[in-house]
Amino acid sequence: MGEGAMFLTKFHPLTHKVDALIIRDLKQSMPVKYWLFRLAEWAARIGILGFICVFICYFAMGALIQHAGEPVPSSLAEVSARAIIALLTLFMVGTITRGALFSDLEKRVNEKKWLNDMQ
Repeated sequence: MGEGAMFLTKFHPLTHKVDALIIRDLKQSMPVKYWLFRLAEWAARIGILGFICVFICYFAMGALIQHAGEPVPSSLAEVSARAIIALLTLFMVGTITRGALFSDLEKRVNEKKWLNDMQ
C-alpha cells in the first residue's frame, strides 16, 4: 500500500465520524431541506437511469422488429419519446433542485456551528 493510501485509511474513521456529525446536525436543524435534497437526488437518479433504460429498450425493440421484417410501429416511437422526455425532465428538475438545496445545506456546514459539539 502506498503512503497516501495509508494516510487515508488511518483517518477514515475520523472523517466518517465528522460526516455523521454534519449529517445529524443538518437533519436536526434543517430537516425539510435535508430530506428534499435526498428526494431530489433520488429523482435525478431515477430520471437518468430510466432514460438510459428506455433509450436502450427502444433501439433494441426497434432492431428486433425490423430484423423480423416488420416496420417499427409509430406508437412505440411515440410512447418511447414521451417516456424519454418525461424522464429527462425528471432528471433536470431533480438536478436543479438538488443544486439549489445543496448550496443552502453547504452554507449551514460552512457556518461551522457543528464544531462546538466536537469540542
